[in-house]
Amino acid sequence: DRYDRLLRYVYLPNGTLLNQLLVSEGFGFAITGFPFTKLDEFVAAQNQARSNQKGLWESCQLETVDGILRTAPAKM
Repeated sequence: DRYDRLLRYVYLPNGTLLNQLLVSEGFGFAITGFPFTKLDEFVAAQNQARSNQKGLWESCQLETVDGILRTAPAKM
């Protein structure tokens, strides 16, 4: 990625893709700023979680900065 990190998919012993599970449960984002093999699946999981208000989608405020969706700072 842009920070020179080596990004990996993590599979649980039962074969579940942990990265996608976190996104589908609303505890992660599908980062779309670079291509990866499971991009479409992650975006679909994110859209489903968001429409169902799962996990952090229920209470977090979001913003898009430079085309990247992220949590917005709390307003005091």
